[in-house]
Amino acid sequence: MKRLGAWMALLLALGAPRLGVLAQSDADPAKDDLIVQARQHAVAFRRDLPNFVVNQKVTRTQQISPSKDWRADQMLETELTYAASKGEQIKVLKVDGRPTKESELGAVGGMTSIGEFGAALELVFASNPSFRAGEHDELRGRDAVIYDFIAKNVRQETKKSMSGKTEASRLVDFSGRLWIDAAAKRVVRLEWAVGSFPSGSPVNLQEHSIDYDWATIEDQKYLLPVRAELLIGLTTYKMHLRNVIEFVNYRKWEGKIRIVDSSRT
Repeated sequence: MKRLGAWMALLLALGAPRLGVLAQSDADPAKDDLIVQARQHAVAFRRDLPNFVVNQKVTRTQQISPSKDWRADQMLETELTYAASKGEQIKVLKVDGRPTKESELGAVGGMTSIGEFGAALELVFASNPSFRAGEHDELRGRDAVIYDFIAKNVRQETKKSMSGKTEASRLVDFSGRLWIDAAAKRVVRLEWAVGSFPSGSPVNLQEHSIDYDWATIEDQKYLLPVRAELLIGLTTYKMHLRNVIEFVNYRKWEGKIRIVDSSRT
């Protein structure tokens, strides 16, 4: 599955998980204060990030038809370093609980998630989606407003196929939901999924979700991903692949960090 995994790492998962109808009223993105400010924060997300290190626990599972059960595939422990000048760099520390010499993620294989550190938020707002305002929800003890969104004819970046050939970019539709913290006016949860796939594509499902919470790095608070999930459905292999990533121990190089109570921010 390494070759398949390398190809998956180049896919940009777009759209929202299958959810029940929630929307109540259309929201004008230019006039809705929550959307306006959430967009501003999303655009500035990566610009405002400090240089940091975070540990990731990546749990990979598989579901092979006709079975409905998920079975363990692989567990990775990685260290992600972020620097404004270089972006994200990931070092694999352990595979299935054992230290590994294969420190490069590409050498380990398997699919990865994409866009937790700002790219996903930027894409959603840059696609000029239509929003429908929904109900309030309590997320990690804070009041959040849920918005459904739909984006049409968004150009997907050029990528490499499983054969290694470069495929032309294509237009895709995606839809999803975002939870905006009513007080902080920041997106604290994002869910999305691709709406359709080209004929002959081995992928028939892409769903992705990211949860954000406040972390303190050297006495400064930052809204950072704490959990992400990527679900891929493969028609050709009659299987589903799921990645769950937990982000723990944010720190600025060797600096100290503490996770703060988000209800007090």
